[in-house]
Amino acid sequence: MYGGESATQFAGATGYMGEPDASGMKPRASGGNQPNTMTPVTVKMIKGALDARASPDDEIKVNGMAIMNITLVGKVVDVQTKGSQVVYRLDDSTGQTDVKVWLDSDGPVEEIPRGAYVRVYGTPKAVGADQVIAAHTTESIRVITDFNEITYHLLEVIYASGYAAKVKSGGGATGVAPQSVYSAVQAAPNVAADGDMNGSLCDRVLFIVKNNPNGDTGISVLEVVEKLGGQFTDAAVRQELESLSNDGAVYTTVDEDHYQAV
Repeated sequence: MYGGESATQFAGATGYMGEPDASGMKPRASGGNQPNTMTPVTVKMIKGALDARASPDDEIKVNGMAIMNITLVGKVVDVQTKGSQVVYRLDDSTGQTDVKVWLDSDGPVEEIPRGAYVRVYGTPKAVGADQVIAAHTTESIRVITDFNEITYHLLEVIYASGYAAKVKSGGGATGVAPQSVYSAVQAAPNVAADGDMNGSLCDRVLFIVKNNPNGDTGISVLEVVEKLGGQFTDAAVRQELESLSNDGAVYTTVDEDHYQAV
């Protein structure tokens, strides 16, 4: 699944970092009203967003929403050191892109070898006809040791795209930001200290639905996410609700996003 030396080598939350300088692409302090979330993307999505701009000064938009900082997962297929920079060529099966990393000091820095899978945090830029991801420090690119993270990243991309679509349609403006699927899987298990809220995610979801005061309307998926303290994603909660529905413990009410306990 991950073998080969072609464009298909990679088959198969968030803080704000400073925006790189447009001339040298080295990080500088942020300012203005730029978006400040870290958006999970693929190489193809970034290329499409950059190509869609009418002017280099236009905002970069993914799924119709302006972005600045992104996270990307890919396989290192080439490495070049250029003065104070290390340039990594990444392949994520949707395309290839260069990632420029500024060295933190004049001391020796261990390069990430070809063939390694990495996660990158940075800012996409167009340099002539090419696209480049400006990583902010050497800590903005790290080797993946748990290969489940590759799958989680793809789920993050899908989830973030769905969340953006819901926000654009007016259905997601509840203040609940999309959370990293990888972080959600690793989240601490306890959310509250009493009742079934100490059990599995499925038990907690059922407990919340059973104790929902909204009558015949039921409780929405996003409300369940909120009551879980934002530790689990919309996708994870929805999966548990669908499982409970298949088991006959809950059912949908006014639409596919609202549930009531039997």
